[in-house]
Amino acid sequence: MSVFLTTLIGLVVILLVLLGGVLLTPVKLRLYLRSSPKYQFRFEASLFGGTTPYIPIVDSTRRDKRAKKTPKKRKSKTSHKSGRGGGKRLIKHAPRLLGDILGTFHFDYLNLDADFGLPDPADTGHLYGCMTPFLYGAPLPSGVTVSLRPDFNRARFSGVFDAALHITPVALLPPAFRFAWRTFGPKR
Repeated sequence: MSVFLTTLIGLVVILLVLLGGVLLTPVKLRLYLRSSPKYQFRFEASLFGGTTPYIPIVDSTRRDKRAKKTPKKRKSKTSHKSGRGGGKRLIKHAPRLLGDILGTFHFDYLNLDADFGLPDPADTGHLYGCMTPFLYGAPLPSGVTVSLRPDFNRARFSGVFDAALHITPVALLPPAFRFAWRTFGPKR
């Protein structure tokens, strides 16, 4: 075997091991949203169960200098009708797919700290009264903290939302296969 071929095989093996590691270990996701004094939104991911530094996916504080105007695409005049009625089945099974996918996410923590007010102080009091049993009556799940303060003086919403969750990418395969089978498989 030549040195080139041995090196190439070694690189392919390393890439397959890395790909398997990404698919089989949890990916940690973090979402941070702040509404005041300046709007901030940040969405980050960390691979291999959180052992890598968080990689920003979306960060409102960074300016994208590469942003360019994309030319508008022309609409196609061809029809996209499915001969088997796949569109109806797709829409029918999409909510279950969404539920299955959401079931694969696991929360590490969720923090909400906000001030809110509606134009009418009575409406603010009514809304806060409706939310109070959920916030203080029943125990919140572990890792969830919610602090809401009503503002009876003005209409506003300002606060901080911070959440972290994790998902194992390979866990998305069973919901995807079930969805494909229900949508494109034999009719019942």
